Amino acid sequence: RTLVVDNHSTVPGLDLLRSEFPDVDFVETDQNIGFSAGNNLGISIAVKGGADYVLLLNNDTIVDKEFLAPMVDVLGRNPNIGAACPTILQYCSAPTTLICYAGGRLRRLRGEGNRPGLGQEYSRRHQTSSRETEFVTGCCLMLPVRMLERTGTLDEDFFFGVEDIEFSWRLQARGIQLAHIPGSVIWHKGGRSRGTSAVEVYRAYVSKVLLMRKVLSASAFFIWLTAYSGWMLICGWIPLTARCNRDLRERYPARTLYRAVLEALLDGWRGRLDTRRVPAWLCSSAPTGATVATKP
Repeated sequence: RTLVVDNHSTVPGLDLLRSEFPDVDFVETDQNIGFSAGNNLGISIAVKGGADYVLLLNNDTIVDKEFLAPMVDVLGRNPNIGAACPTILQYCSAPTTLICYAGGRLRRLRGEGNRPGLGQEYSRRHQTSSRETEFVTGCCLMLPVRMLERTGTLDEDFFFGVEDIEFSWRLQARGIQLAHIPGSVIWHKGGRSRGTSAVEVYRAYVSKVLLMRKVLSASAFFIWLTAYSGWMLICGWIPLTARCNRDLRERYPARTLYRAVLEALLDGWRGRLDTRRVPAWLCSSAPTGATVATKP
């Protein structure tokens, strides 16, 4: 059963999809409720409909015709696996054999998910039946319904981004395994739902701070936020400049991007970690033609 959750999209085309795919179920939200909440809505409908497994799949992906069977097979034979991801390859102007995701690690001190081999050629050395991983990505994620009571669903405090890191961290803390299924392959175009703006930089760091507040004790979070804030104040512009894409750097002065990060850290100290919030000065600092509104 295929279910499309239209998260209050602003791009026309839903009526065309309905007419071309009459066997697909559609559900629309009356506002952009965020990535986590939109997926959770789909999960709840699937569970009520009697699904044994739920597959979350981004709308900017292309799948191999046989991608589903290996995931169902592995989850069916391993009752302690709570979530599984396929091999995800990059899609540029056409499908490639370059790695987007082939298993991942959690960088717990930085609140990040790391994807070893990113951008490298996918080869036979990566191809095994299945393997345990520390990090699963929300781009394509299969969940066995029998485990949802133990795992829970995506944390809706995260509007867009970091929810898969929190989910991976939470499952491992409960002793639940995560798996990468190399025999299942899809392609990801990437970046089609996220606006390229300083607002997204701000939200990414607010989400990171919120994650650490959730997973650490109060004293450990204070130590982490102190150390991380100090590091970003002293030399944070170096990693920030390296990680921002070229389009973002060309459209925004470095000081605007840096201020967006510092504003996020300051909100962490204030205890104001709303991942939906947009600081007023960030909206007014947007260059002509920049997208500052949230993307469904």
